[in-house]
Amino acid sequence: MTTEEVCSFHSFHSSVNCSSSDTFCLIESFPSTEASVVLTESGLLYTKYTKSLKICQNHLLKLHEKNRLRKKTKSCGIPLHIAAHSSSNQKRKGKLKADRHLSLQQVEDISRKFGTILPVSTGM
Repeated sequence: MTTEEVCSFHSFHSSVNCSSSDTFCLIESFPSTEASVVLTESGLLYTKYTKSLKICQNHLLKLHEKNRLRKKTKSCGIPLHIAAHSSSNQKRKGKLKADRHLSLQQVEDISRKFGTILPVSTGM
């Protein structure tokens, strides 16, 4: 490992500390589902460009934790300009209750249609 190695995710999540002494992994070395979770938490999709990104252990742990917490969320995380429901469907102030979560296929469909990348497991 050279000291020139840097974590590709630091520019997306600068609050996470990483250093050149960290162990780096290529995104393409992960199973596709795990790579998609990590990338969509950073607003990216798996492509020929993003598969060559490097991630340090600290960023990997942080992104997995964000996704774990996202799965526990009970409210809809779909932005209003994308959501099929209207704000008039709300029974009380606040967000609508989520009864399921976005799959990778749904994330890709939303990205193609609206140009917005939502994280896998976003409540809807």
